[in-house]
Amino acid sequence: MSASRQLGMRRGGGLLAVYAAAALWSTIGVATRLGYTAGCSPLGILVARQALAALATLLGLVAGLYRPSVVFDRRVIGIALTLFTPFYVSYYYAVEALGVGRAAALLYTAPAWILAYQLTLEHWKPGSSKLLATTFTIAGALLLAGEAWGGLVSPGGLVWGLASGAFYAATVYAAARIITGLEPSSVAAGTQAWLLPGALAATVVMPGSVKVTLQCLPAAAYLAIVVSHLSYILFYRGLSKGVEPHRASIAATLELVLSMAWGWLLFSEPFTVLYGAGVVLIAAAQLLAGRG
Repeated sequence: MSASRQLGMRRGGGLLAVYAAAALWSTIGVATRLGYTAGCSPLGILVARQALAALATLLGLVAGLYRPSVVFDRRVIGIALTLFTPFYVSYYYAVEALGVGRAAALLYTAPAWILAYQLTLEHWKPGSSKLLATTFTIAGALLLAGEAWGGLVSPGGLVWGLASGAFYAATVYAAARIITGLEPSSVAAGTQAWLLPGALAATVVMPGSVKVTLQCLPAAAYLAIVVSHLSYILFYRGLSKGVEPHRASIAATLELVLSMAWGWLLFSEPFTVLYGAGVVLIAAAQLLAGRG
């Protein structure tokens, strides 16, 4: 087998890992709703999720599943505290100001931010296919938000929404830069563990109370183990197999498509023509993203 074919198969496996991660992320809304119904506040879910994620990392270290040298690597800690924490906080404020649909749509401006980082930091110029894939992704995300755009958009909410997309893109870009030579599972475990200090700090600066009930702990545990640990292990494994950041960010928009599907299947949310058009654009973006 030629080296180029081996590389192609390796990247193909990595892309499947990214899609699997996006599928797991798509269940965030369902699990969070169940947590709210069980008595957790938004900040309560955030703190419980990250506390349990940190506990899972600790248990993984004791069991020898993760490498201490990676979990305590200053680059991993830096990504968690300087990029993941503001990403979570800005997205929280975006949801508060804009609602879930519009906030999610602005979150998926991430491919455009990654292109901007690559252009600025690497002087890398994308081809027309990547530019078109980025345009289709953002347009598809906006269409999937559908009727959510019917109301007024506050300037503050718009800033928070765009900031969440920028910081999300930065977490992907930075992780791709450091993942070479580091064990992906340990990188995922480390970033999730070091998010706990950020979550605790958020309770000081963000409005609302920290309310956690025993009944909502199963939802928090699911978010910690499946959505935080397992999904990021898959995502970072994809990056380690050569899936470049821009393509990974576009593949991750499967999350938005599936989250809309869960709402339709489980909560009887309407599936409109706009949703269908958004799905078509995002599907087209997947095909274009792999080209030059």
